Amino acid sequence: MKHTILPQFYLQTLSFLRNSKSVFFTLAFPVVLALLFGLAYKDEKLPLGGGGQASFRSWMILGLTAYVVLMGGFIKVAGDIASQRDSGLLKRIRLRGESDGAVLLGYALSGLVIALVCQAILLLAAVLFLGIKAPVNLPGTILVAVFGAVLCVVIGVAYSSFIPSADASQMMLLVPTLILMFLSGVFTPSWIIPSSLRTISQIFPVGYLADAMRSMWLGEDFVHTSMQTNGMTLGSHQGLSILVAPGLWVCVTWLVVSIFVALKLFRWDVRDGR
Repeated sequence: MKHTILPQFYLQTLSFLRNSKSVFFTLAFPVVLALLFGLAYKDEKLPLGGGGQASFRSWMILGLTAYVVLMGGFIKVAGDIASQRDSGLLKRIRLRGESDGAVLLGYALSGLVIALVCQAILLLAAVLFLGIKAPVNLPGTILVAVFGAVLCVVIGVAYSSFIPSADASQMMLLVPTLILMFLSGVFTPSWIIPSSLRTISQIFPVGYLADAMRSMWLGEDFVHTSMQTNGMTLGSHQGLSILVAPGLWVCVTWLVVSIFVALKLFRWDVRDGR
């Protein structure tokens, strides 16, 4: 099987590196955003319940890791599969007699590695150039990074089944991703989002992944929070127990359902009557 996975991994990774748009929006753009946010909000504080404060710059930059895993995992994998299905490459790879599972694992492994490397570059840039402190819980930070990347890659494989063509992929991938990031508190504090929209965002794992990374890195419980009009009250959980929250079960549900959808609905051929 490795003789199929590794060439496929190499092919998809090389394709990513040769696509300047993908490299920019997955790797360079979040670093640029981090630098801009870091400079703009250098002295800004995030209001917390009880009169406490946290660094708004750190909160904002760490939330960008959710953007990175969505771009490197979900959008890359789903977009590559849809595009190569449309061109006939996906079917030709399969017709070479390769294992279906090995081919898909090659796509998934490429997306996983790219998402993890891009997260590492973003966070390293934040530490070196913006003075963000080193993570309080390094094992927890790595756990969140890996789990988030795996989740987004699996969702990407499943979601690719519903993309009818390469032309439709950009609209079907970028639009919902950007909307979810705004609704999930990746770019804006959650309490300024209307409660009805915030409730909708809780159906999806994006906000949980962002808050889990913030919690593990900063050592504060951003996962178990209560929202107020002027800020948030942090939870009181400690260590990895912070991760045990309703958001975790939302993520696990998405993971299980996505695996089921990928197994049942994944298509190698272009949809008839497109």
